[in-house]
This record gives sequence, structure tokens and C-alpha cells, in this order.
Amino acid sequence: MIAPASAEADSPGVDDRAPAAGLGTTTVSPPLALPLPLAPRWRPEWVRFDLPHAILSGTSGAAALGLRLFVAAPRPGWKDEVLFDRAFAQALRADDAQTRATLSEASDVLQLGFLLYPFLVDAALVASVIHDDPDLGFQLGLISMESLLVSSLTISATKSFVGRVRPDGEPCPGTTDDYGCRSETTRSSFVSGHTTLAFASAGTICATHVHLDLYGGGWGDIAACAGAVGLATTTGLLRVAAGKHYGTDVVAGALLGFATGYFVPTLLHFTSWAPVRSDFGVVPTLPTSGPGLALIGWF
Repeated sequence: MIAPASAEADSPGVDDRAPAAGLGTTTVSPPLALPLPLAPRWRPEWVRFDLPHAILSGTSGAAALGLRLFVAAPRPGWKDEVLFDRAFAQALRADDAQTRATLSEASDVLQLGFLLYPFLVDAALVASVIHDDPDLGFQLGLISMESLLVSSLTISATKSFVGRVRPDGEPCPGTTDDYGCRSETTRSSFVSGHTTLAFASAGTICATHVHLDLYGGGWGDIAACAGAVGLATTTGLLRVAAGKHYGTDVVAGALLGFATGYFVPTLLHFTSWAPVRSDFGVVPTLPTSGPGLALIGWF
């Protein structure tokens, strides 16, 4: 007797070798149209903020404060235009006192923004919240603090020992070139502190975005660095326009600040170089003879 063929075999388009639904089948998702950028991460070979960096930061901050409190700017002070100072003043300095005061306040606002940006935006918001990496944000905050404290030491040192009188400083009554009776602020024109700190912060921003694609890489991070340098330049020009500094005060502060802000993070942290060190630790152990402590270390 010949058995009748099954309905499945007679049905066209049905492959009897295909497994039943739900038995060993694998669903393959279509590939994404655009690859997602990798989130920035602290690289293992980089040098984290550690005790030596804390000592450097604390020493720089304490020395900067000590210089400003206990080392008076030289008397009687000197007030001379050098190099391109006169050209800068003629091109930028405002004529009336009210305008100069307004421009000075604008430079104060820009400086405050520069001091806060690396901490509140790059470290706290972008790294810690958007990229969900609080450790990276913590490292960036500490590194920014380190750069600004080292920069503050260079500002205090130059202001305390150079003794240049600001452009709007007036000599003491009855004299033509003695400014000793004026305040230390009046005799602290070189270097421009606003400009130095603004460019130090800009340098730190540039170093961060060169080594970490915080804004996705490419033009986003390039714009962050370029924008920071542009606004820092604006800060310096406002100090000249407000009659608070000479052009050489601003240019020197820009060079000094950017060098400090960029190279302190780059050379001390964003590098595979690190001094030879040995680390030890005491950890609890549970050997066969009973609980105890073990000294471990790596070199």
C-alpha cells in the first residue's frame, strides 16, 4: 500500500527543513545607519591626579596667596610705555571714564566665566552627566584646579616683583614719577591677571579637547578650543580698552597663561610618561592556617 503524501509536502513554498518558530531561531537586527561615537574615557596609561599633584597645587596656591599678602609691589613703581604699548592704547583705549568702567566690568564677567567653565561644563556636565563618567569628571576638575593654581603663582610673582604702574595710575602729589603712595593694585599692572587666568583656562580647555573627544570629536572639540582662545583674547583687549593694562601686560599674560594651562595637563597627566614609582598595600588574606594580613606591591 502506498501512503498518501502529507499536506506539508504538497504545499508549495514550504521548506520542511526550516525549524519551527521559536525553536532555535535567531533574530538579526539591522545595522545602525550611523555608528555611535565612543564615549571619552580616561586612558590607563595617563597619570591620574595624585599626591604629588596635590602638593604642587597646594604649594602654588599658598605661595601665590603669600606673595600677594606679604610681598609689596616695589616702590616707587615705574610707568613707561614699551614696544607696542602706545599703538595698543591709541587703537583700543576708551576716552571717557564711564565707558572704561563698563568695559572693566565686562572683563570681570568674562574672567569669571572662564574660571567656572572647565569645572561646571566640561567636568560636571559633559563628562560626569552626559557621558555618565563621574571619575573622568572628577579628574578633569582636579586637573583644571591644578592648572589655575600654578597660573595664579606666576601672576602673583610678576605683580609682586615688577611693580609696573597701571595706565590710569597717577603719581603722588608734588611728584612726577613717584607712585609709592598709591595702592599695590595701582603698582601691579604687569602681568594682566585677568588675561593670564583667561588664557590659562583656555589652554586647559584646549588640552582637554585635544586628548578627549568630549564633544564627539572633530569640529565640536575644535570649536571649544577656538572659542575659548577667542574669548580669552577678548578679555585681554577689554583690559586695554578699560585703561587697566598696557598691551605688553596683556600679551605677556596671554603667552604665560596659555603655556601654563595647556602644558601642565599635557605633560603631567595626558601622557604615558610617569616617574618610576612603587606602590604598596596591606590587604586581608585567608590562608589555610587562618586569617591574616599580607603586604603586596608592584613596581
